[in-house]
Amino acid sequence: MGDETVGKLEQEAHKRREKLKALRKQREQGSGAAAAQTEKNDLPLPELKLRNYQPISDKLQGAEVEKAEPGSVENHIKVIYCLEFVDA
Repeated sequence: MGDETVGKLEQEAHKRREKLKALRKQREQGSGAAAAQTEKNDLPLPELKLRNYQPISDKLQGAEVEKAEPGSVENHIKVIYCLEFVDA
């Protein structure tokens, strides 16, 4: 690596250090962090859906999704078979 490349890498590292210092300073002040946490707490949690897991806990029993029955494909097969027969 040449001197130019090393100098560029050092400059980028210096920029990252300055950015981290600014973030730490902002976190220490705490005013922005407290407001952000209250906004996060106001959001509703996503609904839990258990498809392949049999819960043991009573709390999770209501989150189970009923097992889906596969649909009939016989009509689709008949239509495709008829179309192939007509084209031949």
